[in-house]
Amino acid sequence: MTCHAPLWAVGLLAAVLPTAGCRSDRGSAGASDAAAAAGGLPCDVAAVLKLRCQGCHAQPPRMNAPMPLLTWDDTQKPGPYDKTALTWQAMRQAIQAGDMPPSESPTGPLAAPEKVILLRWLDASAPRGTVACGPGGGGGTVTP
Repeated sequence: MTCHAPLWAVGLLAAVLPTAGCRSDRGSAGASDAAAAAGGLPCDVAAVLKLRCQGCHAQPPRMNAPMPLLTWDDTQKPGPYDKTALTWQAMRQAIQAGDMPPSESPTGPLAAPEKVILLRWLDASAPRGTVACGPGGGGGTVTP
């Protein structure tokens, strides 16, 4: 007895099987490349930092900012004032206290959703981003 699969099933298998198992390989490499291109920051965090922080926390820093905040690596360096803590820990303290961005910042204060994005990321110990960001840094949310 011969078994014949419906033609649509054969077409579906022909379309899916060549890529089966490739998605995670290609996805993780692509995500790593995209995260590296975005400085390793999670997309939502990168977008908030770009909008509210990087005008001063640039390279070189401007307006008396003590350090750049352009990449994930920048957030993992020793803090600007307390060298026993990392920069992301100083960021958390300053954002939680409402000290950053300062009232005289040209970008204005953090909006409530922006503060939530940053504090959620900082509360999770500032993990590296793992998904590709779309144009403008807003292609994905990876905060826990």
